[in-house]
Amino acid sequence: MTNSIANNVIRIPANIKENFFRYWLEFLRPFHGLTEREMDVFSEMLRHRYELSFKVKDDIILDKLILGDEYRKRIIKDLGVSASHFQVMMSKFRRIHLIIDNRINAKFIPHISEEEGMFKLLFLFDLSKK
Repeated sequence: MTNSIANNVIRIPANIKENFFRYWLEFLRPFHGLTEREMDVFSEMLRHRYELSFKVKDDIILDKLILGDEYRKRIIKDLGVSASHFQVMMSKFRRIHLIIDNRINAKFIPHISEEEGMFKLLFLFDLSKK
């Protein structure tokens, strides 16, 4: 019998502008293996993408803007990363498929509903024997 209700809930206080996207990447660390600094950069990209998504509804244009020069320069400046280090990180993001065909991989973009005032992430551990 399958129970569709989560049996363990942990509430995590978070703020979209300060730490949500970093927490998101921390939870997904086993799937991407980013360093602390790489998570700082990628979480900033996700935060900017989220904020811009209220004005730009087309995902292709949204990713093009976030991966373009304007936001690249903004992230470099805000995080104090050198341009060459940023380029190395972008190469890694492409190599490990966080960025595919100049688009942020949808698997790593959280789908946030502002109406609920919360984000739910469900981990489903398949413990069945195969």
